[in-house]
Amino acid sequence: MAAAILALKTLSAIKEQARIARIGLHATRVAASAATVSAKAARESADTARATAELAETALHLTERADILIDGVTVSTSPAFTGDTVFRIVFKNFGRTRGNRVEISSRLLFVPEIKLIVEDNRPKILAAVLGAGKTLTSAFQFMRECLTEETFERIAQGELVLRFEAEVLYFDVFDKRHHTKCSGTFMPEACGFRVDANQEAD
Repeated sequence: MAAAILALKTLSAIKEQARIARIGLHATRVAASAATVSAKAARESADTARATAELAETALHLTERADILIDGVTVSTSPAFTGDTVFRIVFKNFGRTRGNRVEISSRLLFVPEIKLIVEDNRPKILAAVLGAGKTLTSAFQFMRECLTEETFERIAQGELVLRFEAEVLYFDVFDKRHHTKCSGTFMPEACGFRVDANQEAD
């Protein structure tokens, strides 16, 4: 009889130990699941922080960078178009910080022949720095030096369309490269240029 009682007590103890083990296993599983959720949340938080930092950097580059575009094209003899006329393309830094290593190339041509009249062959590095709000000018030679009398008359009468094309390469303060393309058409009746394109090409 005593042996049977001892056996029952032993069985009861074993069952209790098994119950406690199951509770422990469940707690372990809950803790593991919580750790997994916590790790996932940490990864998502890190990804969000990285994306926010990248967005802030992009916004900083867009708002604080140099932005060099054409400000206008002047005609030295306006309102007359003569052999002494000199066209000057004026570039301006519309950005809030300086542009570095500024390079400008420009040329005149006429259509419909699409014939090159003159190209600015001077050294292309025209300014080491172009400060915020500052301008830089690229000038062509006198018209009498690059046009025949017949071509000049045809342009003046609107039979040939005179155009300019220009490009600007520069680096901003973040050392990012930018490339602006611009062009315009000479309007003889107004003795001025209509700018057709003036935008970043990158």
